[in-house]
Amino acid sequence: MISKFLTDEKGGSSLEYAVIAALISVIIIPFLPGIGSKTQNMFLAFSNRF
Repeated sequence: MISKFLTDEKGGSSLEYAVIAALISVIIIPFLPGIGSKTQNMFLAFSNRF
């Protein structure tokens, strides 16, 4: 039973996708506050023109 579990490759690709998604999240999250403040400043500048 244990050897069957160790040789079973079902779900291996989903684990790889989860690792890739986690790495992308770790890379993107630090940039989100800067993007948010730049977007807010852009909308404030736009609204101040009117």
